[in-house]
Amino acid sequence: MLVAVLAVLMLLAMAPMGAGASANTGLLNEATGYETVRPDVVTIDARYEVPMTRDYFLTGVWYTRVPELQTFVGADGSISVLDTGEVAVAGATGAGIYTTPRNNVVIYEFSSSGQLTTTLEIEKPLQRCGGFTKDGDGNYYLFFAQEVAEGAFDEQNMVLVKYSSTGIRLQEFWLEARYGSSSSVKRPFRSGTCRLEISSGDMIAVYLAREELQDSGGINHQSALGFVLDINTFELLSRLGQEGAWSMNLMAHPRGGHSFDQFILPIENGFVFTTLGDSRPRGFGFDEAIKGRADNVRGESFGFEGRNGENWTDASMGGIAQTPSGYLFVGAYNQNKPAQGARNLFLLSMDERFGGSTDPIWITNYTNPQARAVAVKLVQIDVGRYAVMWEVQNYALDDRSDSDARKAYLAVVDAAGEVLSVKEIIGAELNGYDVLRYNPVTGRVYWAVSYGDGKVNLYSLDPLEGTTTPTPPVQPPTTTLTVNPTPSTVYVNGEATQFEAYLINGNNYFKLRDLAFVLNGTNKQFSVGYDNATRAITLTSGEAYASDGGEMRLGDGAAKQATLNAEINISLDGAPVGITAYLIGGNNFMRLRDVMRLLDIGVGYDNATRNITIDTSELYIEE
Repeated sequence: MLVAVLAVLMLLAMAPMGAGASANTGLLNEATGYETVRPDVVTIDARYEVPMTRDYFLTGVWYTRVPELQTFVGADGSISVLDTGEVAVAGATGAGIYTTPRNNVVIYEFSSSGQLTTTLEIEKPLQRCGGFTKDGDGNYYLFFAQEVAEGAFDEQNMVLVKYSSTGIRLQEFWLEARYGSSSSVKRPFRSGTCRLEISSGDMIAVYLAREELQDSGGINHQSALGFVLDINTFELLSRLGQEGAWSMNLMAHPRGGHSFDQFILPIENGFVFTTLGDSRPRGFGFDEAIKGRADNVRGESFGFEGRNGENWTDASMGGIAQTPSGYLFVGAYNQNKPAQGARNLFLLSMDERFGGSTDPIWITNYTNPQARAVAVKLVQIDVGRYAVMWEVQNYALDDRSDSDARKAYLAVVDAAGEVLSVKEIIGAELNGYDVLRYNPVTGRVYWAVSYGDGKVNLYSLDPLEGTTTPTPPVQPPTTTLTVNPTPSTVYVNGEATQFEAYLINGNNYFKLRDLAFVLNGTNKQFSVGYDNATRAITLTSGEAYASDGGEMRLGDGAAKQATLNAEINISLDGAPVGITAYLIGGNNFMRLRDVMRLLDIGVGYDNATRNITIDTSELYIEE
């Protein structure tokens, strides 16, 4: 069943990425030879039948890309796998598997060493589960929804539920099928997926595909719905649909329009919502939503061939990650569309406002029409390095009954999109639309797969094994912004400390020498050196800081012009590092979380008080 075409089509002001777009200069193709590796795997008996994890499931006459198995990695290194509770219909085969919902979900908990520690069953309050996440206290957050009949405006068909680690229901946030005067959800997860993520500032975001109730013209439009809640109070922090013009203190909602895949990236005090659409935009769209800011920073990549509202894009989205100077995005696209052809993998290296992405960086250059990059994944593995994973498949030909025929690929890239290493993964496949997770405790990436045989397979591997240290990331073109002083109070090891600091794109930026000055004498002290000839900044951990007398001077409280320092040259203990810096009044201001990550210092943010805490007795925890 085709998605209804929007009545009013919106032309995008971006060049279509078809045969006439930038040439594909990808180095990897069908003839490329790779080092082969087998991932580690922990296989357990599933509590209930689990369908084969493919690209999508057919649920009656409509389909969803909600992954049947979903993974999450906790700050303590534990791994959680959610079985969303779908059962394959007898005789269903092929890429799309017909399913019917069970009345419960199952969460499998694994230790960082891969031992199954807990199996938890939770009864569904509604028919289908879209996704889950987990907080630092071990509480689970699950989103449930179900289809309603046409005209059932007041029926509650969506709920976000918080559960304790033992499955006790703690909090709920319900939505009716029609919320406000015009926005609605008839069929949740229609033609797309569902994501949940937690960010600093005590926020949780939900982003899902949906088919709406009929409009006045009798059309059921397909689009995406995204919203943000306070994780403690479950108070709505973002506007829903077209409602909320009355309350501009709320965060803007992500864009609508047809949306066939969704992704959420947690960032400091907010989120980046990413969509793949055939209209508004007909391409990949990006929304940066920051708490306390009523308007999103929005960006759009290249456009797809075809007219707005034409459902088939022959593209797939792998995700987005932060770089020291912006964002890195991965996807796949058939440049030969509308003709059947190879689908190739590409990267976009973007600045903090999603600019600088006029041309894709092609990773593969497959020419065989049957060679199609699918199940594309992206995850950050350390400062300046990222893991990209994908499969090359033809669903009509592949045979997954032979374990050695299951193959995937892993590339490690830097923030500029340069490929540092490539491996062929033997004996495992990827999980269609699930998110690839990196575990900083073990240094491995994780994903879960079922082959329809009653087993759950938790795969992992070290993406950096055998790689070399990359060159420093390439910075994007210089950008100038008007920035305001940060409103936060800063506590260093419990003591209130005044800094000249600025809020830039939702992130706090401090002078490096001010941080070195206040941390001097602690277990995390570091020295700062500067070479006038080379303009190189050198940091040495554990070494006492020598004051130059200019530290801790306060600003005048006025807005300033900040220019991205694209040529900053900085190293820690002799190794080059990537870090985002802006020049303000002749001084380099650096992103606080970048500095704390490099020095492994605990940093926190209290949403209620807006206080920033720096604690040298704690280790840095990634958001």
